[in-house]
This record gives sequence, structure tokens and C-alpha cells, in this order.
Amino acid sequence: MHGAKFRLVGVTLLSGAALAVGCSGDDSGGDGSSNDSTTTSPMTTTVGNATNDVNAATSGQTTGGTANGSTGSTGSTGSTGSTGSTNGTTGTGNSGSNGGTTDGTTGSNTGSGGGAGACQDDAPTGGSAAGAAGEGGASNDGELSEGFNFVDESEVAAWSVVACAEGAANCFDEATVTFSCGVMHVEINWPAIANTEATRLQLQNVVSEDMLRDLSGKTLYARVRMTSDWVDGNGYDFNVIAQDYIVDADDSNDWKWFSTCYNGSGNCPDNPSAETYSPETGWVPLVLPMRDDLAPDGFAFDGVRKLAFEIGTKWWDREEDFHYDSAPTSFEIDYVAW
Repeated sequence: MHGAKFRLVGVTLLSGAALAVGCSGDDSGGDGSSNDSTTTSPMTTTVGNATNDVNAATSGQTTGGTANGSTGSTGSTGSTGSTGSTNGTTGTGNSGSNGGTTDGTTGSNTGSGGGAGACQDDAPTGGSAAGAAGEGGASNDGELSEGFNFVDESEVAAWSVVACAEGAANCFDEATVTFSCGVMHVEINWPAIANTEATRLQLQNVVSEDMLRDLSGKTLYARVRMTSDWVDGNGYDFNVIAQDYIVDADDSNDWKWFSTCYNGSGNCPDNPSAETYSPETGWVPLVLPMRDDLAPDGFAFDGVRKLAFEIGTKWWDREEDFHYDSAPTSFEIDYVAW
């Protein structure tokens, strides 16, 4: 995989181009506030909330999932991770955007820290994530050539925090998103409400309607790990999401929500969500096969406009209190690719 070409297809540099989202279990929507992406240093890009300039939005719903397995692949920072099993999340979302494009990046096997000048990282492979999803969870085992490998600042700048709709439950929209060679680093100071209810934050990448992605017959992969110290009892859920857009006069068929989902009852074995409780868990993978039997009716696999990544706090009724607001939590997203 030395010098393997990694191609970004239809990447939007979201500068003031993200739409508000309600992250509750019910469909919701609303307007966000504008905050353009800014570059704070040659190697760090902070991505904030933004307002969309496209008059199209539709809510969707996803339910979390369970996955067992492990990966033997080496993380982008040089450490080798393994996976855990998952417990789910729920969320809803809207999106739409206009934007430009950026070219692909090149990866190799040097890991985080890069080589002389340019950042280099292993190109992601389908097989490393597929094993954690169980049988039937993935279709392509080779090197993934499209998507985000986060070896360039522009890849991180193409993502934004999704603004919560006014009054949305279970939703949070404040995070610091920075570029580190080979990963998108996310740091969240969870609010006190996360101690009493599951709370979710979403990151999104949206392309213009003339640059829709064709994911027909492919599988969307992602993996993430926790990098901050574990707070006793706290746990986190992850989902990867795709939304479509059909170029016609009917807005009602746009933004259908397709996601990894909760597998607690065994109803989501091929596209389960993921979880972690501590940094010792290492990398946890997510696998979303583009299949008719998994996706919403009429989902346009050849017209994917939005990709999203959701991080949520776990919560259940127990005697001990949760302490999500006691310290910032940080995560590294290694890739979102297909």
C-alpha cells in the first residue's frame, strides 16, 4: 500500500454550508446559526456550526446497533486496535449544501506523524472492517479508493458539526474538530444534560446536487477510537449515515436516512452501530452495505448527497450517576470510505 492513491469524490468544502438537525428519536428540523470553518494553524482546522444555503431538508431516523469482532490493522497513529461489541443510538437528521471540490490524497504505511513534509497513512481496506460486522456485513475486501482518509487538512475542512434544530431533544452541536495526520480528531465537552439522557453529536459532509456520489453495490466503511481517559461508567455509541437526493421537482423523495442501526434484538446484524467505553478498546469499525434489503424504500444509491458520523453518549436508568460533563472526551475518526 506504499504510495497508494486515495481519491476523494465530490467533496464539498463546507464553509457556512451545513443544515440544522434534530438528534432526537422523532423527526425534527430547524435552522442553525452560521459559523464559517477557520484554519487556526497550518496543521489544524476547526470546524464549527454553519447554516445551509439550499432550500431542501428532510428528517430521517436511525437506531443504533451491535457488532462483535476485532481488527488487526494498525491505527493511523501507529497503535494497533481491536473492536468491541455495540449498543445502539437513535437520531434524526437533515441536510443540504452547495460547495466546491477537492482532489484526492495519497497514503502509505508510515502512520501518524507522516514522512518528510506530506502526511502519509495506510489506505483503508474493506476487509479490516468487514470482520467486525459478522458474516454478510460487507461486500468488498480490498483497498478502498474513494472517500476520506484524512491525510490532508482539506478533508477535515470538508466536514462540519451539524447544528441542532431549535428545541431538539438528545442533540448537542459543540465540538472542536481538528486535523491530525491520518485522522479527524473530535473533542467534545458534553453538557450536563448528557448525565440524565442520551445525547448525540453529528458531523456531516454534503455535496452539491451536481456532484452526487454513486455508491451502488458498494459498502460504506468507517472506524473510530476514543483517545481521552475513561470516566468510570461512561460509554459512547457511533453510527455512520448516508442520505440521498433525487434531482427532480419532488422534494418529498429527498434526504432518505440510511444508517447503521441498533442490533439489540438481532434485527440489524449486517449494519450494526458500534460502541466503546475506554481508549483500551482501540479502533471500532462501522460497516454500511448499500443493499436494498437494508436501506429505506426507494433509496437512491447512485445519488448519495450527505455522509454523516454520529457520536452519542450512553445512558440508562441505574443507581450510579453518569459524569459525562466532568472532562472533555476526544475521538479519532480514521476514515469514512467505500
